[in-house]
Amino acid sequence: MTYRASISKRRVTFWAVFLVIATTTAVFAEGLLETIDQEVTSIYKKSKDTVVKVHAQRQLQIGNLPSSSSHRVGTGFFIDPDGHLLTAATVVEDADNCWIEWRGQKINARVIGRDPQTNLALLKIEPGSRQPDAVPAAG
Repeated sequence: MTYRASISKRRVTFWAVFLVIATTTAVFAEGLLETIDQEVTSIYKKSKDTVVKVHAQRQLQIGNLPSSSSHRVGTGFFIDPDGHLLTAATVVEDADNCWIEWRGQKINARVIGRDPQTNLALLKIEPGSRQPDAVPAAG
């Protein structure tokens, strides 16, 4: 009988240590998640006015006849006050028409350049389109 009692004490000790470690880990993870959440919230608050929705449309053709259109949507962000923005190159690849949505406005944009290797594209809002009062730069 003493043999079973010593096994039982070992099990109790094991589970007690396990619960202490699990609780400590959970508290640490919760604190880490709160820290990450605070950092992400801070970054969002600082840069929310620079983020835009990017639209790209391409007219598909069969021979000389227009068939249908392809519409892609992604995100981008302003990088300077002159209206330049970055987005994913795959969003605007082969696009015939691009525009952004920003603060409830639809603003035409054109692709300045693309780098498929880094999957980045540089866009510029069109001078004749509805321009925002003050285009913020990221940073």
